[in-house]
Amino acid sequence: MASKPSASPRRWFLYATAGLFVVLALGIILAGLMLMRQSMVLKNGIVYGSSMEPHFVGPRMVWQCPNCDHVHRFAKDTVRLDQPTKCPACLQVNMEAPHAENSDPKSKESILIETGETIQYARLRATRTLRHAKGIQGFDHESGLKRGDVIVLQATADSTKEIKRLVGLPDELISIQDGELLVNGEQYSKSLEDALRQAILVHSANNTTPRLRQTTLDLSIDNQLSCNAHDSHSIIAARDIGIALQIDPQQDRWDASVTIHTASRNNASVQVHAVLKRSDKSISIDTLGQSISIELDPLEAIGQWIVVYMVDGFLLVGDEHHEWFRQAIQLTEDTNGHRDVATIQIEMTDDSSVYERLLVFRDIEWRGVLDSSSQVWPSESGIVVLGDNVSASSDSRDRWDARPGLNAVKGVVIESRNPIESLLHQHRD
Repeated sequence: MASKPSASPRRWFLYATAGLFVVLALGIILAGLMLMRQSMVLKNGIVYGSSMEPHFVGPRMVWQCPNCDHVHRFAKDTVRLDQPTKCPACLQVNMEAPHAENSDPKSKESILIETGETIQYARLRATRTLRHAKGIQGFDHESGLKRGDVIVLQATADSTKEIKRLVGLPDELISIQDGELLVNGEQYSKSLEDALRQAILVHSANNTTPRLRQTTLDLSIDNQLSCNAHDSHSIIAARDIGIALQIDPQQDRWDASVTIHTASRNNASVQVHAVLKRSDKSISIDTLGQSISIELDPLEAIGQWIVVYMVDGFLLVGDEHHEWFRQAIQLTEDTNGHRDVATIQIEMTDDSSVYERLLVFRDIEWRGVLDSSSQVWPSESGIVVLGDNVSASSDSRDRWDARPGLNAVKGVVIESRNPIESLLHQHRD
């Protein structure tokens, strides 16, 4: 019986070539998947400066006052090494700076340096992919960046990575006017979530405080802004302010009345009154001449916090997860003269035990170079970044002759805490 002829050399070559292409294709796919996985992995970083405080804390110099033994934590990069230390508690001045080179060695040993907090960030490619997949709106589709992102920035190849807040995207005209941020001439208005993440906590109390046991609570906020790098010689009117009430999760019915009257600027202020009522299936909001009712999804639990915030020219109402209501507010002339403080009145019509904790906060006050009231960045390529700590931040106001390019963005900081937790995080000092 005749033997079966073997495959021709030409056919064998085709088979081998096809097999090689399959192996190469599988290798390319595998390498792509590995690179994608690597790009999705979060990277760690340590905050080393105070430009993003109070939201992200850098290194702290821990010092114990020799007069009252109170322990203080100062931002390390804002401490004047050649100046005496004034105790914020007893106000006594320690004439011998404990951190100076010529100070007593024993005094130096008492100084403890705490490292800045650890952050996590995702590479820009991963951020862009995830945002496209989730259909998130309001960001530059080419870069995947969103205004308000806290980004990891490396301006040049040999410079240190740093974090700043992204406020301007390429080809946008960015300006600051009287504490507000404008984009192409229009005031930038943050979402409730973004506004809470950028808010500065000025008051916090729980229901064990005797004052909070009252059904009516009156508070005032003076114009001193201890955070945000402003002090008494640069007074900022308490204008963009809000409150958050932590509601007892066992309470499915409650009434709350909130009245906020801001401090005046240029002899004008804002006053709003909002009435919120919770029933089994809905929340009603009555304010600024409008009455709305929000049906609660039985499959989605309501948050523990009720938020009323006047910010960026709007009144925002919601919880830590949702923005329920947004309405523009108008300044009115102060007929009774200049208002030096903002006032907040909260009334629980049923029982003060309904709420467990109260937070009062205010928005960042943007300032131009050298704390000027205005500044403009002309429309051009590149980005504009600012530090939340304003005066203590070296950023686009005075740092670069030209805007850093998108290639300087190495990642976007991932917020691991919800907005209210971010506020409470400011208690860490």
